[in-house]
Amino acid sequence: MKMLSLAPVGEQQLSIAAFGATQGVPKVCPIVRVGMLVHGARSLEFTLFVVPMICKSLVSQPIEEDCVGKIPHLAGLQLADWADGESSLDVEVLVGSDRYWDV
Repeated sequence: MKMLSLAPVGEQQLSIAAFGATQGVPKVCPIVRVGMLVHGARSLEFTLFVVPMICKSLVSQPIEEDCVGKIPHLAGLQLADWADGESSLDVEVLVGSDRYWDV
């Protein structure tokens, strides 16, 4: 939120719980709106809850630079994150199944 200079448009109390937890912890979370260009043509707007952490960093799996060109159904695909196998990847946005196919 601060990194993108987003101003909250509201707030909501959520129950924050890890997977497998039996109870959540109530927390008031800011709500922000962000826009995103998809494939340079369509514009989408998302309303997001800002939470302290979605999950811990993920261990990256190396993706060879030329693999995208070698696999026919991936040809021309622009990857959002590039994995070198040496570093971890932070999860910064979690898109729900209600908006997944819009992206």
